[in-house]
Amino acid sequence: MKAMLKRFKKPLLFLPLFLGLALGVAWAVQTPLTVVTPIGPYITGQPAASSLNFAPAACDASNGNSFPISGREILIVQNSGMSAYTFTISSVADALGRTNDVTTYSLASSDFAAFSFRGGVTGWKQSDGTVHLACSNAAILFAVLTTPN
Repeated sequence: MKAMLKRFKKPLLFLPLFLGLALGVAWAVQTPLTVVTPIGPYITGQPAASSLNFAPAACDASNGNSFPISGREILIVQNSGMSAYTFTISSVADALGRTNDVTTYSLASSDFAAFSFRGGVTGWKQSDGTVHLACSNAAILFAVLTTPN
């Protein structure tokens, strides 16, 4: 018996680590997106180089994405791939119990789409204060623009 315990002692040390890593996959969190506040409308002089630029982020096709919502956001979506891919915006029940996801909205190659959250968060704000997004491929790019208060 001692020989058997001695033989399997080291593998037993790695079992909790292995189980923790395996269970961690089930608890993966959505990848947050950076919300961009564009410059304008009142500026003095010429905008500095690159100050009007923004970079969309590739969708996390495994975990999804999220961004904090205030009711001033516009979501811009681009398909940078060579095939059609889809994205989803998850809704939540509102005060009347309605839900209506934007489900597997298809974008052809190089197409853009936009969705406005301006004027309301009802039906979109998840319990964590964010909007949840999903996609079928990382060729889907997201950019979230907001206006200042």
